[in-house]
Amino acid sequence: MLLSVYFITDSIVHPAPYELRSSPPRLAYLRQTYAGWPEEERAYLIWFDSSEKAKRYIYAPRDLRQVAVVNKVFQNGEGKIFMINPKQRISK
Repeated sequence: MLLSVYFITDSIVHPAPYELRSSPPRLAYLRQTYAGWPEEERAYLIWFDSSEKAKRYIYAPRDLRQVAVVNKVFQNGEGKIFMINPKQRISK
């Protein structure tokens, strides 16, 4: 899937924050593990409303607001596209 998105958009694609150990994902783990996400100044999240299986492990856009600025830029009957900006920069 990630390679197909790169092929179509010519953009590097990274997975959205997720947690495999807990269903639903825990917000404490999100804040601890993904502080400063995304590493880029601006990223986009494509959220498909029909992907119930993935939603058990992937943080929903409302949850991502714990670590990032999340703004909806598009919506249709199949899903939404969000622009994501980091809330804070973590020096590495």
